[in-house]
Amino acid sequence: YAFDLQAQYIRSHDHGGQTREIIVDDTGIATGTVTVRRSVPSPPSVNAYALSTNVPLITFSGGKPANTALLINGVERLALNASVTWTTTQTLVEGANVFQISDRNVHGLESLSVTVPVTLVTVPPPPPVVSVPPEFTSTRTVTLTGSKEAGTAILVNGTVVVPASNSTTWSTTVILEEGTNNLVIESMDSVGNKSLAAGIGLFISTAVC
Repeated sequence: YAFDLQAQYIRSHDHGGQTREIIVDDTGIATGTVTVRRSVPSPPSVNAYALSTNVPLITFSGGKPANTALLINGVERLALNASVTWTTTQTLVEGANVFQISDRNVHGLESLSVTVPVTLVTVPPPPPVVSVPPEFTSTRTVTLTGSKEAGTAILVNGTVVVPASNSTTWSTTVILEEGTNNLVIESMDSVGNKSLAAGIGLFISTAVC
């Protein structure tokens, strides 16, 4: 407590950051109280990040008021500091993850939280189905068709030949080389998980240039 003879009040501070002034008259008798409330800090900002990922450790960053600590889901992740930027990592679990990020000032007052959702997907999609093409051909090109999981792309020998779409069917034309052609066909989801190979197609081209 601090007693000020000129202003005639007693001032106290609590741990919640509030200042209470007890007003007294000339006889020292309290005549009223005034409570001054400190404002909570502004919530942190969060920089752009991937809403879906196949990496279980994600890095978040952003801005915050000076002289605040950073909390994630109510747990202090960065101690109180003067910086106005922040960076921290968070371990994800398979599926949907939701984090509440807030900051806390020196008076123990916590800001409103910012909701940060992110989805971890590590399970690969099923392999695509390939309609069996002729084993032998006399042309330089062959059209491959089949089915796939919605939202996936089709790769032939590691190259995307059918972009990701919601379609469950696919078709692409492959240029063959003279002799034996081994084709590895896979599907890939939006975060880069690849399926097992659908199989290796053996094609023989006898075309003459």
